[in-house]
Amino acid sequence: MPAVFADSGTFLQTLNPPGLNLPEGLALDAEGNLFVASHGSDSIFHLNPTGNLINKFSHPDLQAPAGLAFDFYMQELYVVSNSNNQVLVFHPDGSFARTFAQGTVLNSPWGIALRGGYLPPEWGACTLADKLQQVVIANSGTQQLLIYNPDGSLQDSLKSTQASPTGVALELFSQSTTIDGIEDFSPKNGNKISLKVYPNPFAKDVNISYDLPSNTNVRLDIFTLEGRQVRTLVNERLGAGFQTHTWDGTNESGKKLPVGFYQILLQTDRNSGTSRILLLR
Repeated sequence: MPAVFADSGTFLQTLNPPGLNLPEGLALDAEGNLFVASHGSDSIFHLNPTGNLINKFSHPDLQAPAGLAFDFYMQELYVVSNSNNQVLVFHPDGSFARTFAQGTVLNSPWGIALRGGYLPPEWGACTLADKLQQVVIANSGTQQLLIYNPDGSLQDSLKSTQASPTGVALELFSQSTTIDGIEDFSPKNGNKISLKVYPNPFAKDVNISYDLPSNTNVRLDIFTLEGRQVRTLVNERLGAGFQTHTWDGTNESGKKLPVGFYQILLQTDRNSGTSRILLLR
């Protein structure tokens, strides 16, 4: 049964709605509600954050559901139907949308991940808030990762180092992305400071941590992806060692910023570091 933990690892609650049998894949919708694949009952459970059932749905072609992935841009749920080697697409209300992929190339598919479709379009312009770009499926029967185009055609396949791959995840946030409008975002000497940002995405507070090799002047800023500076968290000299700062998603005036992606820029006397974060509400 699914269990809920805090960012610190503290156990919060168990989700155990009646009828849930052999839960497998999990996916969140845009409102923070949870989809759970009930592998043993050939159905999908849709739960609110407190664990109460919103709806439960099935389909004749939905057999032993495994991996789940939600396309926020199109508001669609992708479901791996393991027993009959298909990938199905549903609307959040449980109505069937279409069969995304099927055929002999799928052999005991399990995990699934989406590249693109990270934000609903009404959340504002953002470089990652685009339509779906790729669907990646862990094909455990052939030890492959299958890469599909948004129309369901097979784009490529990669041999997995795992004997029977069942899970797949794609990197959402890149350390090398640039902010529009900043002419030179890379450190002159090529040295970079690694930023640890958690939780990410975040709704209330996000912690930004890094390790300074020596005493240095530090500036830590938050930008929109268009390059507009919205907050300076640090602008002082700090000693060597591990540093952590917290941002609450507000601008310099204390006003809550809109949902979307933001970029962190850390600059010291000799090094710099970047990270991209997603603010939710």
